[in-house]
Amino acid sequence: MTAEFIETMNERDYHAMTRLSSTNVRRLLRSPAHYLEGLKESRDNSETLRLGSAIHAGLLEPETFSSRYVIAPKVDRRTKAGKEAWAEFSNANPGKGYISAEDAYLIEQMRISLHAHPLGARAFTGGTAELTALWDVEDQPCKARFDYLKRARGVGFDLKSTCDASHDGFARSIAQYGYHIQAAWYAIGYKAVTGEDLKDFVFVAIEKTPPYAVAVYRIEDYSLEEGKRKCLIAIDTLKKCLDENYWPGYSESLESIKLPAWAF
Repeated sequence: MTAEFIETMNERDYHAMTRLSSTNVRRLLRSPAHYLEGLKESRDNSETLRLGSAIHAGLLEPETFSSRYVIAPKVDRRTKAGKEAWAEFSNANPGKGYISAEDAYLIEQMRISLHAHPLGARAFTGGTAELTALWDVEDQPCKARFDYLKRARGVGFDLKSTCDASHDGFARSIAQYGYHIQAAWYAIGYKAVTGEDLKDFVFVAIEKTPPYAVAVYRIEDYSLEEGKRKCLIAIDTLKKCLDENYWPGYSESLESIKLPAWAF
């Protein structure tokens, strides 16, 4: 198929597409068995993912947030009265996401802090939010969803809510969660669609607790290249597993193990 950007695809339709994503690339790098198990998971049952989606909507697309999300009433859905109240609430708000009053306050405080930051205030302007990219790599259908892309400048942005947005703290998060692999995957998709290299990839990190501190980081080139190398390993692993119909977990050999350097 032709590689393309799609501006109008909603989050649900994006996640319903059975294409290789950065999440599944990272699962493949853990093991093919984890990748296969991940395909069975549902996003709808995770409170963490639901709140993450709401935070993104509130900070990246504030103009449509109030039409997409409503504050849910506090009811005990184990009781008859609670079930009836929840059913009435759900019927009155079809298709909308729901958040608690506490979550709404959190999102508002994060939004205020973001716009008080000199770089954060400008990060998500002049571009396109929640932009889907579709392309193929070696006959493998792929997808990515940019939090924000300034196509005219060739710069991608990713919003990360975190417990620690400090330089050292967020560097640990990049390594722990494979954010450099995610950034590299977006860069691969950008080049597949445009034929050009992504000039920069920027993380906007914001803490989820007071004072909701914000930091903006450009990922360095050598870290991005390491992420690209990992992406290619994942694609090769997937091809091999598909050819052999074999999805192993961890090593099946006896291996030596040692304490990590920081433990000494």
